[in-house]
Amino acid sequence: MDGVTYVEPSYSPIIHEGMEPATVVITNAGPARVEVRVWTELLQPGAERDPFARLQLRAGNTRSVSGRFIRVAIHPPYPLHPPYPPNLLPFAALGWKVVR
Repeated sequence: MDGVTYVEPSYSPIIHEGMEPATVVITNAGPARVEVRVWTELLQPGAERDPFARLQLRAGNTRSVSGRFIRVAIHPPYPLHPPYPPNLLPFAALGWKVVR
């Protein structure tokens, strides 16, 4: 793996940002669902633009995506009966590898 991180409602990590598009394989170790957001163009600082693609990854899922800007966030809405204690916020562990 090129990287391992976590995702929670207040933290949405950037997996890749670059002038050249990259293909990245992302694995969600769970327990929460995450949404992978992919932009094909770089965003200007402070710019808001809808992503080119949104993919949902459930716990245990692996997907590959290509883009110039790739970010992961907790998938809304949060489940009513989460697979973790009710006093914890939703979270997920991620691993990724840049393959090109």
